[in-house]
Amino acid sequence: MKKMKVITTPRELRKLVREALGISDETSGRSGRDDKQAPGLPSSLPISPAGDMATQVSQQRPAVEDDDFVPSNPKELGKALSILGEAVPQEKVADFYRSFNALLDKTMNSED
Repeated sequence: MKKMKVITTPRELRKLVREALGISDETSGRSGRDDKQAPGLPSSLPISPAGDMATQVSQQRPAVEDDDFVPSNPKELGKALSILGEAVPQEKVADFYRSFNALLDKTMNSED
């Protein structure tokens, strides 16, 4: 059975990343000390965090083409409106958005 080396320290992890990116200690200008930042690493690594909104990889598509379909909660309504919004022609997007906002105001202010 082959033994596997487990990386346990930030220094060892940075060393592994530098090796994967092809950066040597000589070319990176690193001294061998364990700094909080790794000045030799490029600013854009293969994966970087972004301020994107959280979504699932796949979602069940609402049946908006079915005349009997009615969303059962606000989250499902949002998904359905997203699908419907994709069908709006580019030159009509502003009109659709204003109409939707007016309908939302009317709905929120109704006495039902």
